[in-house]
Amino acid sequence: MHLYPDRLVARLRCLGAFGAAVSESYGGGNCPAPGTARLSYELARGRQSLAGLVGTHLKPCRLVERHGTAQQRNAWLAPMARGEKAFARAYHEQGVPRPAQLRTRVHADGRLYGRKGWVTNARRADRLVAIARAGDATVAVLTDPGRPGMEIGPELPRPGMLGISLAEVTFTGYECDPDEDVLGGRGHDLTEALRTYDLTGYVARALGSADAVYEAALAGRCARSDRGRHDLAR
Repeated sequence: MHLYPDRLVARLRCLGAFGAAVSESYGGGNCPAPGTARLSYELARGRQSLAGLVGTHLKPCRLVERHGTAQQRNAWLAPMARGEKAFARAYHEQGVPRPAQLRTRVHADGRLYGRKGWVTNARRADRLVAIARAGDATVAVLTDPGRPGMEIGPELPRPGMLGISLAEVTFTGYECDPDEDVLGGRGHDLTEALRTYDLTGYVARALGSADAVYEAALAGRCARSDRGRHDLAR
């Protein structure tokens, strides 16, 4: 396991990367979608893992600002924007294409059960936003990895994401308060919001990485050509 890039993450905090999608009223950069896509692109050109880390944090930033209660926004958005509180999103379930089909559930007693795959930054996040079903609604539960009822599994392989955790997360009766821990309050339904799947960040990261590889390949080819000409001249 490669070491977490603490120095680079600290630098990104100072540059405001973790608050790029947050409104200025909470200390963020208030960047529109093209601005955050450009951020993902530039980060991916230098280090794909940093683009993944920031990208997975910006998704919960948008969710909290657009769907959180006033109390939740006031409690979380400013430290999220400063990068003092890192958030991750636990959404993916293998073979589940739509929010309404999620198997992860919040039961009537406030306990969360289910399994999520491919959670980026699972080990270093201060909070995981777990997308689950509660009755007929799709809700987002703000969960604390330090509390009982949550298990972070072994690291999953993913090329290019050195130092940033990627793991499966299992909830086995994690206790949550449906009024305080559910984003937007008890039963706040995110089904429609989650149906529109934004690929912009993923595409920007892919393009950034591809451009970096292409430029490195060109530079290597030019260097080999120069060496060849030099050898011929001798």
